[in-house]
Amino acid sequence: MNKILFILGVFALCFSAFSLQAITNYAEVYPNSLQHIQFKGVFSGDRHGKFEGDLMAILEDGSEWKVHPKSRATFESWSMGDIVRVKVRTDWYWFKREHKFQLYNHTKGQTVNVMLTKHIDYPSALKITSVETYFKSYGFVPHTKYVFIDGELKPVTKYSYEPTNPRKVIMLSDGTTWVIKDNLNDFQIGSRVYLGAQGVPNVFYDFVLISGDQREAIWTWARPQK
Repeated sequence: MNKILFILGVFALCFSAFSLQAITNYAEVYPNSLQHIQFKGVFSGDRHGKFEGDLMAILEDGSEWKVHPKSRATFESWSMGDIVRVKVRTDWYWFKREHKFQLYNHTKGQTVNVMLTKHIDYPSALKITSVETYFKSYGFVPHTKYVFIDGELKPVTKYSYEPTNPRKVIMLSDGTTWVIKDNLNDFQIGSRVYLGAQGVPNVFYDFVLISGDQREAIWTWARPQK
């Protein structure tokens, strides 16, 4: 009996690992996460009048990415036709970050920090076509209000059993379906988005979905709907 349970356990573990690998292999799940550099250009400045003269990477899908000045020397060594992938910067930063993303160059094995300045043009642009919210669990949620007690204003906290850990299932205009877990209110029907991939093996939420552009861009971790 114990031998049977051991075999079943090993099978379940292997199946789980296989399933995780299947939905996190970004090149197979979403081939468009790999792009060629089509052109290199010069940025004319953002809507706030900043960054004029910085270099830009224009990818084959039409998206445009302004390169951080400190990454300029590295980017200048890149060539048109190099294969790149958009990912999120995960290094710690004290202030609000303006260049929130990175281009990883698979051809050169190098990374530059970038800002999304232009989404893919219509009609190829990715848009959210449907949204569904669900909750992963239930828990006791505190609700605090101030009331007068013995002539003093004091906090009173009560707990209610409510759904927690919200997630959104979104469908994009290319027919793909994704689960996101952060900044849910910034991803609504009609929003134009860009999809990148971190490229970290066996990480459940290995993709990144970007809404908005320039320094106002918002992102969330994403995974393909199983």
